[in-house]
Amino acid sequence: MEFESTYPCRPTAPRQARAWSQQRLRDASLDHPGATVVADDAAVVVSELITNAVQAGCGAAVLSLEVDGARVRIAVSDDVGGQPQVTHSGPSDVRGRGLAIVAALADTWGVERRGTGKEVWVELTY
Repeated sequence: MEFESTYPCRPTAPRQARAWSQQRLRDASLDHPGATVVADDAAVVVSELITNAVQAGCGAAVLSLEVDGARVRIAVSDDVGGQPQVTHSGPSDVRGRGLAIVAALADTWGVERRGTGKEVWVELTY
């Protein structure tokens, strides 16, 4: 199953995208014992990726979910250039952990150029 939704890059976008993705994953009827963990991890990944797009100043972010057997693919595309990188924040830093969290949860992830912007994608399996 494939799903897609677009969010204007506003502070409310991460919460809206997280709620939307949780409903779509329920719609996909994930019924494997590990599905609950993957759905929880997916909610965190969606929040972090949409937050990154909002903080980068995008015009809009496109969130796509694909559920294929035991694999969930999450992708967020935006119109902002640059190459996202995992940073190593110190204990007192209040920002900069998003991609580190995504990388820790993902089975695999990457970034692809899309026109003037990019797509950050993540695969989770159970």
